[in-house]
Amino acid sequence: MIEIDGSEKSGSGTILRYSLMLSCILKKEMHIYNIRAKRKKPGLQPQHLKTVEAMKFLTGATIEGARLNSKEIMFRPGNHIKSGVFDWDIGTAGSTTMLGLSLLPLGFFADGPSVYRISGGLFQDFAPNAFHAKHVLMGLLKRFSLQADLEVLKPGYVPVGGRSYRD
Repeated sequence: MIEIDGSEKSGSGTILRYSLMLSCILKKEMHIYNIRAKRKKPGLQPQHLKTVEAMKFLTGATIEGARLNSKEIMFRPGNHIKSGVFDWDIGTAGSTTMLGLSLLPLGFFADGPSVYRISGGLFQDFAPNAFHAKHVLMGLLKRFSLQADLEVLKPGYVPVGGRSYRD
């Protein structure tokens, strides 16, 4: 089992997201503790919990401790990664780009092509910009013969902790 201390370096949600992604690809169980310990609101926030739930669904994982504000989870990924069309709504202004970048590598290892539709926030401090992902990252992936695209359907402003424009 892989043990991850989520308080290392900046102690951000990136440690959680990328650890889960690697756990799914490598098919290795993971225990992550001290999740976001250095943040004002430590533990799993809605955008982080949505990442855990999405990866659970895509891999058939079993999880212990996945709830709002949890500071520790056990994650056991399933044996394969599903393909298809999937919708995830973060439910707040949490970063859609961070969720998308966490799920994107799983799509390359899935059993077929996939479409991920994600609702939530687009522009946050300390999160990658959706336009950078589209115009820089997607072009770079093509150089590696990996086909991916990102389309921003409706940019807008969401109040902190508020709901998306579709509500």
